[in-house]
Amino acid sequence: MKYNLFFLRFSFIISAILMLAMAISSYNRLKQLIDNANLVDHTHIVLLTSEELLSTVKDVETGQRGYLLTHRENFLEPFHSGIKNVGIVLGNLGNLTADNLHSRPRFALIKDLTYRKIYLMRENIRQDSTGKISPQTRLGNLIRSKATMDSLRIVVKDFQNDENSLLQKRLQEKGASEEATPFYLLILTLFTLLLLSVSFVLINKELLRRVAFQAELEQQVEALNRSNAELEQFAYVASHDLQEPLRKIRAFSDRLVYKHKENLNEDGRSILDKISVSAGRMQNLIDDLLMFSRLVNKKSEMVEVNLNELLNNILGDLSEMIKSTKAEITIDSLPIINGYSFQLQQLFQNLLSNSLKFIKPDQVPQIKISYHKVSGNEIDGVMSSMIDASFHKFEITDNGIGFEKEYAEKIFVIFQRLHGRHEYGGTGIGLAICKRVVSNHLGYIFADSKLNEGTTFIVYLPVESA
Repeated sequence: MKYNLFFLRFSFIISAILMLAMAISSYNRLKQLIDNANLVDHTHIVLLTSEELLSTVKDVETGQRGYLLTHRENFLEPFHSGIKNVGIVLGNLGNLTADNLHSRPRFALIKDLTYRKIYLMRENIRQDSTGKISPQTRLGNLIRSKATMDSLRIVVKDFQNDENSLLQKRLQEKGASEEATPFYLLILTLFTLLLLSVSFVLINKELLRRVAFQAELEQQVEALNRSNAELEQFAYVASHDLQEPLRKIRAFSDRLVYKHKENLNEDGRSILDKISVSAGRMQNLIDDLLMFSRLVNKKSEMVEVNLNELLNNILGDLSEMIKSTKAEITIDSLPIINGYSFQLQQLFQNLLSNSLKFIKPDQVPQIKISYHKVSGNEIDGVMSSMIDASFHKFEITDNGIGFEKEYAEKIFVIFQRLHGRHEYGGTGIGLAICKRVVSNHLGYIFADSKLNEGTTFIVYLPVESA
């Protein structure tokens, strides 16, 4: 499952990166196409503006010629308005060629020749208006003005030739972009469809796997429900069918002890004592099994539990055991939590009973219960959905006999014992009950121990109950 999820995520990330790269490349391609079209339009405008300049200068020259021929003032109006237009057109042409280093020197020459031409035409009009100009001077002025106009035409022509060359180059680039863009977009579309198809196949495969897993999980839940029903049936049988004959065995053995113990020899009394002890152990085993079965089938509602009060009650229940062992117990201030009150009592009572039971001879038991809050990422094996959750952490530490680390998980298995029942009493169910209680609260329990150095039981319970 983890491999499939990793592969699906990896494929999605690669697909997303490729799609992003293709989107950026497509944007650049379209931008280049638009830029080439804009450059072509720009060159056309430069050519039109250069033609407009020559036309405007000719208009000014026409106004000058009309005045020189007729000496009428109304011919000066198009002359002066034409000069203003020349300034505007030159300004436009200068702005259009400002970013072209190759065209700027030619534009400077065009500008110089244009203003020189205007200067000569102004001089012709000024001198002619005095009436003192000789025919030779007038002819000379006209020849200089014509030469300047011819030079202006040549320079503008060269300027236009350069712009036409640039136009052809830009048209070729534009054509190449226009030809390549549809092919490129087709490749992009096909590749996108391929990625979508691969993603669909992977997602569909993962969905089918999850559906199959869900069906398998439902079967396991059904099997677990059947197992729980069988366990409930066992609890019923244990509480009625098994306990009734057990009570009779204990009653008859007690009657034998009371009425006939003096008539039995030593061997008979020993057998009778063993019957009583075995019957008592059987009763304890049945009681613990019933307790465990009730924990498996929890149906009560969670309530607020004051752990300080709960621990005080437990210490009262264990007071005889604490007194006989002279145990020293220290407990941190504990929180109020949401949980199953009776189950939490079983949890802490069994853990304290363990610490009071597995003690070293001739050593005062020292037990400490400490508490603080932690984050889920500090817990080994925590579910991914609980990593950011907050947990109550309880540590029950003692200085008892301890055990080897290899048994740290085995001790929570039902009926698992590390010592013979003659050394230490018990049914081997207590820590299994603790494990079940913690599981019912969606928590975690661990044991950390060293042989002959003591044991620490670590309990994590979520702050926010499910």
